[in-house]
Amino acid sequence: MGRGLPGCHTLASGRLAAGQLGAFVMRATELQLEPLGLYKAAVSSKEEAWIAVARIDELPDRSSKKFFAVVDGAEEECFLVNYQGRFYAYVNRCCHVPMTLDWVENRFFSADGRYLQCATHGALYLPESGECVAGPPCGKFLQRLPVATADGTVYVAVEQGKRPRQND
Repeated sequence: MGRGLPGCHTLASGRLAAGQLGAFVMRATELQLEPLGLYKAAVSSKEEAWIAVARIDELPDRSSKKFFAVVDGAEEECFLVNYQGRFYAYVNRCCHVPMTLDWVENRFFSADGRYLQCATHGALYLPESGECVAGPPCGKFLQRLPVATADGTVYVAVEQGKRPRQND
C-alpha cells in the first residue's frame, strides 16, 4: 500500500471507482485504510463511509473548503483545511458557543495563519489537533473527522448509510 500525506489515511490505490467529487461514497472496509495517525474524536461508534470533499491541488496551504456530512445522526456543516501540507476536517462548531467558526464565509485561519479562529469570540484552535489554546473553551477540542487521500482526492469519513446533501 502506498504512503499518503502525514496525518492522513491512505486509500488503497486502484480500489476506487470513478465518481464525481462529493457524490462518491464507499464503505471503509472496501477502502483498506492505512492509519497514519490517531484522532482525539471519532465521527461516532457507527460504521463509516467516505465522501470525496476536494482535490488536493484545489486546497493550497492554509486554505479551507466547507462541506456537509452526517455526524452522530445529524447533517452538519463541516470544513476541511490544509495546514502545512496536511489535511484536517472538523465539524464547523465552536466548543464554547455552538456557532460556526468562520469569520468570513469559508475563512477559518487567524490573520497570522497559525490557528483556526472562532468569529464569535476569538477562540484559537490548533489546526492539527483542533485543541483550543486561547479563549473560553481552552483545552477542549473541535469535533474531528477522519481524513484520507487517494489519487489526488481528499476524503472524509461520515456515517455509513447516511448521505449528506450534495457537496459543491
